[in-house]
Amino acid sequence: MPTTLLCNHCHSELKFDDEPAILVTNENFRNMSIPSDTELYHIQSLIEDADRDLRHYDEEIERLSNTLATLKTHRDDLQRSRDRYRAFSAPQRKLPMEILGEIFSWCCSPSLLVDMHRESFAAPALVISQTCSFWRKVALTMPGLWSELKVHVVYEEPAAAITRLLEIYLLNSGSALLTLDFYGSPLDEDDNGCEPDEDSCIWSILQALLNCGDRWMNCSFCFGWNLLSHADKFLSQPTDYYYPNLKEFRLQSTLESSGHSSIISSIWPHAPALLSLQVPTCNDGTLLFTSEDLQKLVIESGMELSRIFRVFQTFPLLQECGLQIGLEDDFDNDDDVDNDMLSLPITHVNLRSLRCWFYQIDDCANTFASLTLPSLTTLDLTARYNGQQISVLPSLEDLVRRSGCHLTTLKLNGQLVQSCNELLDIFAFTPSLMHLSLDVNRHFSLIDGDFFSRLTFPVDTWSEEITHILLPQLKSCQLSFYTGRELDDNSSDRPSLPPPEDLLSMLTSRRAIFPGPYSKLQQIARFELSAYFLTPILGEKWTSAFSEVEPRLRLLEKEGLELSLEIVNLRKA
Repeated sequence: MPTTLLCNHCHSELKFDDEPAILVTNENFRNMSIPSDTELYHIQSLIEDADRDLRHYDEEIERLSNTLATLKTHRDDLQRSRDRYRAFSAPQRKLPMEILGEIFSWCCSPSLLVDMHRESFAAPALVISQTCSFWRKVALTMPGLWSELKVHVVYEEPAAAITRLLEIYLLNSGSALLTLDFYGSPLDEDDNGCEPDEDSCIWSILQALLNCGDRWMNCSFCFGWNLLSHADKFLSQPTDYYYPNLKEFRLQSTLESSGHSSIISSIWPHAPALLSLQVPTCNDGTLLFTSEDLQKLVIESGMELSRIFRVFQTFPLLQECGLQIGLEDDFDNDDDVDNDMLSLPITHVNLRSLRCWFYQIDDCANTFASLTLPSLTTLDLTARYNGQQISVLPSLEDLVRRSGCHLTTLKLNGQLVQSCNELLDIFAFTPSLMHLSLDVNRHFSLIDGDFFSRLTFPVDTWSEEITHILLPQLKSCQLSFYTGRELDDNSSDRPSLPPPEDLLSMLTSRRAIFPGPYSKLQQIARFELSAYFLTPILGEKWTSAFSEVEPRLRLLEKEGLELSLEIVNLRKA
């Protein structure tokens, strides 16, 4: 008799009768045999026994299934209780809310990241608040966790969900000061003619941000001139348009030309605590009411010299300034030019960094002639080449000597001098330079063999013998040039390209210095070279010569020199 053990404890068994011999086989069905009366009686008895055993099986299976379900329920309850015990006694619960909040802060920078153009979204503060009730409580007690917003909006796309998400963040940020990075563009960012219509999502988002202007702290807005031109039609000025907490404001245009919006341009004149301002254009009216505590100012459009000088007088605490000086069209006939202002000497004691882009090379001389900047350490000059045979050397030297400043960073872009010797003369009266950047464009004769040989340290140089050495403190150097299509590859009077061997000698000599604590010589730590060739034969000749030098430059890199080389022959033969 077969048995099945049901319980290991009580050893209860399920017993059944022995299985009967099989009286009906496949052969019986094939030969059409008919059972006798005796066989029918026996088969009926077997059917009844089988039905009885099947009922016993079903009953026992149901009982065991109920038992198994009960066991699973008890097990799940026990597992939940154990998980609660573990969660309740977890080490992180011992963290003070301040520490947990600090961890959350590291995870939420920015608090909200929306890039509709790339279909990229991240809302870490919201995710944290939905993890558990305790984390939600911590997140909601930290308004700053919701206050850093970075949003890229596409004009044509619907953004109801984005608008709702932004509303949640602005609500949960409470009274916290906001850091905003907003960028608006059409789906095709190269489509300069695309204009946002009245139903565009960008207006509701901008309006929501403007309504929180009293909480702005650091703000950056970037969009095309066409948006600025339509802003006043679709945005409404907040009732109390006042920005008492705004410290940094940056407005950029994706195009060189920029439209005007009275709503947007009224922001910085109503920000009394403003310290940093960058705008595409700015008129005297808005500058007049801008905070006098301004420390950084960048204006990207051209300004007359008289307005430039007015900037220095208006903002006495200015430490960093970037300006485009002069107009693309000659403004000598402009009746609004203040000639008295041009001749007025101006001393600005706090300015440390000055970046100037000159339309006309002679504007540089006129600018420097009236300025005295004793605290200047960084000077970045760019000039558009216009065929004038004028050099900045005399005016720059007068500025540096008159100011008594110690320049540590100098960036020159374009043909600001007429020869290599003039460039070396600039180095002679700026011995404190530590960072040098030269982008000579196609005027590569400015960095010829004499340039590198004069910057090469003599082999027997001692730390106290540096009066004849140019740029003894130089730590980083960046050089860039290109050859234009107008050059004839076979021309015999073509200026010579920078010689790679002389470049290597200069770097090798400046890496061989081991300055001590009292040494006046510094070892060069970083060098960058960018060369672009639009003339195939000339490019191949120079790159072939440079390829022989490059392995030795890479050896200097292995010894610790930070090296960046970008050599491109754009028109290979």
